[in-house]
Amino acid sequence: MAVALHEPLQFGAALRARREALRLQQREVAARAGISSSLLSLLEQNKRQPSLGTLDALAEALGVTVWYLVAESQPISEHASERTRQLCADLRELSRKLQELLDRSRESAEEAAD
Repeated sequence: MAVALHEPLQFGAALRARREALRLQQREVAARAGISSSLLSLLEQNKRQPSLGTLDALAEALGVTVWYLVAESQPISEHASERTRQLCADLRELSRKLQELLDRSRESAEEAAD
């Protein structure tokens, strides 16, 4: 079952941005996620949409939550009320902050293990 993304262009951009932020090559992320490099490339180019399993595997490979990947990729409707727009913006900001905390926690755990 493919995940229905309203604006897949943004999903590909969010996926690529996270991969590049981690300084990973497509082949590295694909191997971690158990998918082909060509599929990852198609996803980043918005030529394919991920199944739920692939989305979950990509989130794991990139060290983020599924919510982070999806929230970063969804546009806010121009017809939404100002309150809805603000709530969406707040949720995205909370998602980013949560991801930053998770990243720092992971880094601290890795440093402690060394």
